[in-house]
Amino acid sequence: MKRVGYPILLPALLLFLAGLLLGVLGVVLAVLEGLLGEAAGLLGGISWRLGGLACWAGVLTPFLYDWFRGRSSAEDRALLAEALADLLELGLPLDEALARLGTEMRANAACSRSRTAFAVVAAARGLAGGATLSEALAATGAFPDRWSRLVAAGEATERLPGALRSLARLECVQNPLPFEALVRTFIFLPLAGGVAFFLGAYALPGVTGLLEAIGTELPATTRMLMLGRHLLPPLLALLLLSLPLAFLAGLWRPVREVMSTLASRLGTGNRQTQGVVLGALAAATRLEMSLEEMLRVASQSTTDPWYRQALNARPGDTLAEVLEARPDLFEPQVRWLVRQAERDGNLAQALEHCAAHLQEVAEQMRWRRRVLAEVGLTAAMGLVVLLMLVGVLLPLTRLTTEVLLR
Repeated sequence: MKRVGYPILLPALLLFLAGLLLGVLGVVLAVLEGLLGEAAGLLGGISWRLGGLACWAGVLTPFLYDWFRGRSSAEDRALLAEALADLLELGLPLDEALARLGTEMRANAACSRSRTAFAVVAAARGLAGGATLSEALAATGAFPDRWSRLVAAGEATERLPGALRSLARLECVQNPLPFEALVRTFIFLPLAGGVAFFLGAYALPGVTGLLEAIGTELPATTRMLMLGRHLLPPLLALLLLSLPLAFLAGLWRPVREVMSTLASRLGTGNRQTQGVVLGALAAATRLEMSLEEMLRVASQSTTDPWYRQALNARPGDTLAEVLEARPDLFEPQVRWLVRQAERDGNLAQALEHCAAHLQEVAEQMRWRRRVLAEVGLTAAMGLVVLLMLVGVLLPLTRLTTEVLLR
């Protein structure tokens, strides 16, 4: 079996090439305007603009595909795990259930070009060729390593539906920063920056130039803004340059993992990561995996380097001792509850309870910090625009007062 790539890249490439051809056609028609008349020039301008839009659409399609279809890859995997577990519990053979899901996902417009849909079809072929489910999923390269380990444990213990449901719960908590928050930020900042740039680069100099020409003294606020307006162009240029660089850097996995860890830390502290790690440990515990395998699965469920380093056990250690060794990463209540659960024999239930509680706390923290961040951004940009308006209106008010007094 060969690894599954990114199917959305082919339509994006075709769209970009179509835009490029339209742009070239527009240039040719514009050059031939003298021979073919004004209609050729008009059509050339339209073709050039449509080609530019198509090129930009082709470039942005791979990045915005999940946003347009309203579903992320993690949500695709969660739905796949839940649906496959349901079909297996209904008594369908594994190969038939996976083949049906692959056909359904490829026929669904919401995920027909997603990597997960193509990977399911490839995994179904692998099952038909004699591979196990864990081997078939790993061969596609579209599933995280924790999938192959938990699925292999589920197959070995004949608890595959339970392993799939555990994976579905893990996938539901993998996104530390909601994508819509990023979209709102990337839309809001250029718009607000554009308003500030217009006021600082055009409106304010025009008004102050007129007032200086007639000898009117400028208020202190206006003079201060005239000095500070020179910072606007480099700041906006830096902002516009950082957006595509951030997108391109996110394509490299190490950078993407660092960005994900940073977003999780800023949004929820370490509650989100704790919940993910404890959820993975709970799933591995229910599948009766060894402590070493449990810690390996848990480390693969997070991108945080501190947690990956902490999830290592010495010979003879228990899970409680592993957690006690890093009190800075695990809550005191979690360490106490795990220690009691190991003694009482209900470790899986205790880990699931801790993971669910930490996810609730993380969601509340994320919501509060997101609201504060959006309010702060709005207030900051509103203050800048207000200062710009004051800088423009104060000289006009002074000029009007002097004219009326005369």
